[in-house]
Amino acid sequence: MLVCAVLSGEWLAANSGAWYLNYSQSPEVGAFYKFFTWFIIFAQFIPISLLVSMEMVKYFQAFFMQWDIGMYARLHGKQDKFCNVQNSGLNEELGQVQYVFSDKTGTLTENSLDFRKCYIGNEDFGQGDTEIGRAAKRRQEMDVSKSKSVNVRQDDFSAPGSTDTNLRHHAPHVNFDEYERLHGYLIEAVTKPKPSLQAVLVRRFLTVLALNNSCFPVQDEETKELVIRAASPDDECLTCFANFMGVRLMERNPPRVQLLLELSEDEKAIQEQWEQLTELEFTSKRKRMTVIFKNTTTGKIHVTMKGADSEMVKLIEDKEQNKLWKSSEKYMNDYSEQGLRTLVIAEAVLEPSWWDDPDHGWRKRLAKHQESTAIASKSEAGHMRGSCENSCRICHFYDELEADAQVQLLGITAIEDKLQDQVPETISKFLQANIKVWMLTGDKQKTAENIGIACNLLEPC
Repeated sequence: MLVCAVLSGEWLAANSGAWYLNYSQSPEVGAFYKFFTWFIIFAQFIPISLLVSMEMVKYFQAFFMQWDIGMYARLHGKQDKFCNVQNSGLNEELGQVQYVFSDKTGTLTENSLDFRKCYIGNEDFGQGDTEIGRAAKRRQEMDVSKSKSVNVRQDDFSAPGSTDTNLRHHAPHVNFDEYERLHGYLIEAVTKPKPSLQAVLVRRFLTVLALNNSCFPVQDEETKELVIRAASPDDECLTCFANFMGVRLMERNPPRVQLLLELSEDEKAIQEQWEQLTELEFTSKRKRMTVIFKNTTTGKIHVTMKGADSEMVKLIEDKEQNKLWKSSEKYMNDYSEQGLRTLVIAEAVLEPSWWDDPDHGWRKRLAKHQESTAIASKSEAGHMRGSCENSCRICHFYDELEADAQVQLLGITAIEDKLQDQVPETISKFLQANIKVWMLTGDKQKTAENIGIACNLLEPC
């Protein structure tokens, strides 16, 4: 700008006599004013040239980032990866990240559930440690290397006593290693005239898992076998486990539901026909699901229920005197510390009059309730989303029906949702880069702490 102003003054001095300039100022004053003129002109040119230079710098910087050995990831069993820069325009923003907020389910975990353990009656079924369970042992300063871990993959799973030709011992969403013991109770409950109480509870437990869900069996186009499909991964996992144990959901065409009890290869399977009377849907507020069935053979009414222990504890009959509930609480805490998702399973077997009585039966009361709530009030808005008010008439009616049924505790299910690949290593890298990581979860405190240790978010203490 200064050079341009000086050259402009020299040119004016050399051409001051030109008739077409009509310039009355001296060349020195003209050069002074021209300095500001050139300043305004170059103010537009210089940032554009700097922008081009910066883009070129960031473009080549991206190559150095991709070649940086410190940003190299070794993936065991898969092809190793270097940093891959998708947009060089974000290079400088990468170092500005200070906080990472992450949900647990489906983000840190796969949301592909495996049935691992259960507690029925007064017996615990299922062995082995989970990935988060081993973190709990590290937290207790135990030697994890000496602990026996059963971590069977779906591809090579084989239950004790099974053979390679027994395809029934292969099932999706099932990682269970005590098939023979649990299935033995089912055989006893079906074949013996006077089965033990434990055998009866096992049969009822598996029947509730097969019935109380939103699953539909469909035929696979390739294998021509029935497979379970459901909107809820929890429902799909529990139903697959019931199928695996021999209580198969064969047809769901509401109100008709058909089960098939497969006891052994030598015995003929037994069909059971059920009629679905109504469903009290699961919501995030209710935290439980109730489906009422009628056994077409016996005529009995079965109120099947599953849900979170915090809500189910209010509905279990005589829970204070029930030894089963007290022991179940211990196993619920154990399963939670292992990072397993638990559900309480309950059922009530009632006389037909409980539902069909013309004066006080719940069928008539349900019909009246549906008529009165056909037009939803303000308090019932958002009921299906769990955002209704405390005065919601639908929730109050469901609570009254479930309390009147006086369900009996059958057992607890424990489902594993594994961490995704490289989650612990990724979080460790975040922490090394001084990035604060927050994990959002609705689990119990001990469960959340053990998950944090398993993914290297927390240090064992």
